[in-house]
Amino acid sequence: MPIDRFVKIHNVGLFRDFTWPGDLENFSQVNLIYGWNGTGKTTLSRLLDRFGGTSTTEDTNSRTWTDDEKLSIWVDGKEIEASDFPTESYKIKVFNRDFIYNNILTKDSTEPIIYVGKKSVAIQQDLSELQKEINQKREDLLMHNQKLYEANEKMENFMTQEASKIKNKLFSAGSGIKAYQHYNRVNYKKSFDKIVKNNSQFAKHSSSNLSSAQLLNEIKQPTKSKVEFFEHIFPDLKIIEDKIATILQTKVVNKVIEKLQNDPSLEDWIKEGLTIYRQSESGLCPWCEQEPTLNRIAELNDHYNTSFEELLQEVDTCLREIDLIIENIPDIKSYNNYDLYHELMGEYSDALSELDRTIIEIHDWLNHSKSDLDSKRKNMNKAANLAFNSPIINVAIIQAFNDIISQHNKKSETRAEEIEGLCTKYEQVEILKKINSIQELQRSIDDYSKLINDIEDEMKKLSLKVTQLESKAFDVQTPLEELNSEIFSFLGHKELQFVKSGAGYNLVRNGNTELPSDTLSEGEKTVIALLYFLKSIYDSNFDLSAGIVVFDDPVSSLDSNYLYQAFAAITDIIPKVCQTFILTHNFALFSEIKRKYDFTWKGRENIGNKKFSAYMLEIEMKDGNRSSKIKPLHKILSDYNSEYHYLFSCLARIRDLESSIVNWHYNLPNMARRFLETFLEFRYPDKRNFSEAIDATEFDSQKKISINRYLNKFSHRDTITSSGYHEDPMAEAWQVINYILEMVEELDPGHYKQMIKIIEKTSTTNVKRKLLEILHSYRSSSPILKAYFQPGQSNTDIDQSPSTELSGAELILIAEVEGDVVQRYKQFNDLMIEIQASRIDCWMKVYTPEEINNIKIPPSYDILMD
Repeated sequence: MPIDRFVKIHNVGLFRDFTWPGDLENFSQVNLIYGWNGTGKTTLSRLLDRFGGTSTTEDTNSRTWTDDEKLSIWVDGKEIEASDFPTESYKIKVFNRDFIYNNILTKDSTEPIIYVGKKSVAIQQDLSELQKEINQKREDLLMHNQKLYEANEKMENFMTQEASKIKNKLFSAGSGIKAYQHYNRVNYKKSFDKIVKNNSQFAKHSSSNLSSAQLLNEIKQPTKSKVEFFEHIFPDLKIIEDKIATILQTKVVNKVIEKLQNDPSLEDWIKEGLTIYRQSESGLCPWCEQEPTLNRIAELNDHYNTSFEELLQEVDTCLREIDLIIENIPDIKSYNNYDLYHELMGEYSDALSELDRTIIEIHDWLNHSKSDLDSKRKNMNKAANLAFNSPIINVAIIQAFNDIISQHNKKSETRAEEIEGLCTKYEQVEILKKINSIQELQRSIDDYSKLINDIEDEMKKLSLKVTQLESKAFDVQTPLEELNSEIFSFLGHKELQFVKSGAGYNLVRNGNTELPSDTLSEGEKTVIALLYFLKSIYDSNFDLSAGIVVFDDPVSSLDSNYLYQAFAAITDIIPKVCQTFILTHNFALFSEIKRKYDFTWKGRENIGNKKFSAYMLEIEMKDGNRSSKIKPLHKILSDYNSEYHYLFSCLARIRDLESSIVNWHYNLPNMARRFLETFLEFRYPDKRNFSEAIDATEFDSQKKISINRYLNKFSHRDTITSSGYHEDPMAEAWQVINYILEMVEELDPGHYKQMIKIIEKTSTTNVKRKLLEILHSYRSSSPILKAYFQPGQSNTDIDQSPSTELSGAELILIAEVEGDVVQRYKQFNDLMIEIQASRIDCWMKVYTPEEINNIKIPPSYDILMD
């Protein structure tokens, strides 16, 4: 059963946050994965080794996954999580450095590397009996798994129905709570688990103050408007009372002219005339122009003396102050119309009545006080008392009244949270009603799960017995002559040979059985390990037609003579197995396999059954850390059987997108050197080494020095340091890349232009791929349902540097959006920023699913998402 894809690989080796892209095709029968050292090939091979049930690497199968590590594989229409690894159903054999170390090299061993012998009849009989017992357990396991499946399905159906009831009830209540708009079985299960987590929480939840009906009624209550505070401070009536009392007790003794006292208007007229007379220099009456008698002037002066005037002014001033106080006391009639939450209305009505009574008392007393002052004004020479003492005012009533209003306003502000809390309580009450039914269903699930675990434990013990027996009786049924012939074919010499030893074979060098195994070269170890691996594929426990074989750098440390022998052996086994993965950084092997399966973008379209697929591994830098990604094979790598074309496109991309330089942090110096070595090797074939070839170029001497120094210093390193400016390869990398491409263009402008043409052919395809990658990784509150793309004009001028820009391109999004056009665009503002950061120049239009029914998408638009 072939593997379709890695769904996700998070925090495993170099794979920090890899999720299988939507535009990346699934794995085929034969899969070629190209990647430089340090891009994650070994990590992938180890994951596949862990996934299958045939691994001989003890560390791989016993390894536990940390909480940060997330991994799953898609096989046969279902997703398998890392917690379920290894899976005995999937037989996978993996050749990688772990296989070589665990099966070939034993550092301190002086024993022969490989020993093969015949299985004894007794062991075969024991194995047969064990297998029968395992088969019976497997049948029991299948039956109980079916029962468990039915019990789980019954539980899921029950919770689905109950969740639907809760959702419909809350929806009919008109709560509009977003948390329950998409309420389903998963939410119901989480709430149930939380309720029964422990006894104390269960007891807490089981005691509910309100019934379901009461809670729904509370939820239905509308959100009420806020009420304005009563903004007023009552005056200190005691101060006013004392002031009025003083005025009333004051007497003004004067000789009053009775006629003037009885006629206020005449009194005011005479008073004004007396003032004019006093100011006149003629000494004549301003009315009759006669000289008044001195006696008459004296009588008028006694009538209008200063004390009288002053007291009269105090009376008038006090009356005005009282009028101002009365005028400033607010009218509270409007507060009778406010509708507060029902639980506050009782206190609110009482406080409003108390406030109204207080205001009435203040009004009444102030009006009585005004009457007393009016009486005083008419009789200034007589002392009088207040008719009423000032009332005692409860000044705290305003604060109490406003506190009730504050509670109301706060509840209006937090009504949404309150409704959500009420919905949660309603959900809990409804779950508690069904708690016994749910627990009964759960007990059934737990019982079947325990039976299954017990059977699986027994099967593991039986399988361990089988493994122990098989380890004692490993037998390769290959004749001695065939083994030696294959070693000779790979190595080209007969120093290493299998010899007969008892019931099996030993591997010796030049006939010396005492020679330690660590004298083997790396190439010899690889050859022996690969031979041993290929023979183990034919083991009786491995079903070739259903098996998966993984080769991780199978020609590492081999020279070109061995490489083609390995290629022939690998391609010989491919048709015999269900699925093959070949991971390599060796471009020669990569090219041979690609050529054998005619893999080009054009040829790929002709393979209707998709038996062969090719991918590549690339490193991206995120937050200072390398992160590996599986991507489609670059078009240049697929269409040209030369790594030179691909290296040129990478360097050109780095030059034109300087910000992308961090993604090549690990391999950049090696890439630059390999490219330039290839270019100079053809241009100066007579030069003995790289430095001589650079010196021979007719190019700026200072730039040649920079190139030579940089590549000699930083290339062919396993690690990159950054302890200082001169030790960091990234500090001057971009400038050196510019110099290298400038050298190629200056030395061979025709060649340079042709290379630019080649990489520009992929610009539009790269833009679509990048855009699709961005869309699939983008997350928003308004899901994107469909996306269409209309490319604009690409840059085809060979004198210009390659770019991913498209001028005038257009992107159409169909999404679950609301609001006017401006609001819709704002929701995807971050998306446009990300697209523009990738140097993709395009316009964006956003439509709702309803609108798109009335709009026809032109056939020239490419479907990116559907």
